[in-house]
Amino acid sequence: MLVNNAHLTELNSPKQTIKARVEIYRGSALEAVCNCGNVLQEFGLERTGENKFFGFGICQKLRGTLVDINRNLSLTTDHNIEASFGVGSDFIYPFPKFYVQEVKRDEVSNAITFSAYEILYKAENYTFSELSLGSVYTVKVVAAACANILNVPMRIINVNDDSFDTEYLNGANFSGKESVRRVLDTIAEVTQTVYYINSEWELVFRRLEQDTDPVLTITKDMYVDLQNEGVLRLNNIMHVTELGDNVSSVGTGEGVTQYIR
Repeated sequence: MLVNNAHLTELNSPKQTIKARVEIYRGSALEAVCNCGNVLQEFGLERTGENKFFGFGICQKLRGTLVDINRNLSLTTDHNIEASFGVGSDFIYPFPKFYVQEVKRDEVSNAITFSAYEILYKAENYTFSELSLGSVYTVKVVAAACANILNVPMRIINVNDDSFDTEYLNGANFSGKESVRRVLDTIAEVTQTVYYINSEWELVFRRLEQDTDPVLTITKDMYVDLQNEGVLRLNNIMHVTELGDNVSSVGTGEGVTQYIR
């Protein structure tokens, strides 16, 4: 989400330059920077989660295509990627780090297509029995142990009750074979939250709020006419939030206002 006034001003200006960039790392060593002006041909982000209000997590997937005509790039599952996009003159980093899972090179066009996931994807590789827990623990302690095994900090947002302080004197009802991803789903269910990895690489548990004011209102004076052998009318607006809840609105009349929470 854009919270910087300079970026909001640029978005509202009559003319903007929107660009994307991916930076390829092996560990902490930067190996390549790929811009739209050179090898970055395609850039896309997918967020997957269940269609309900709480009790699930959002796992983000980055996909892209790099055109490596001179075969200078090396991209393997040992690499991780930081993605950003630019509005005007500089870049912002609204995404967590992505870890490459799939790579394919077209030997004819030298195009490299890749898929990468953030750290939450690896929660399937660990089980409840691998968490560092004592004999007595709270929901918050289990959540922190899940964050620790993923090597990220934990953060809780918009939870003002004691749901995370529920104590299990004899241990939670797990056999030990459940994946950490399943444990996270259960924590989100009992605390009425959703969870995801934010741009600060934190494991966030967040309770959604519907009764808050919008942070930005898109009004008619921000719309533009598209020219293609005539005037085309903007008919459908899609908004995808950081939590993965997609909102699509189709308007046939004038004066339609869209809200972003």
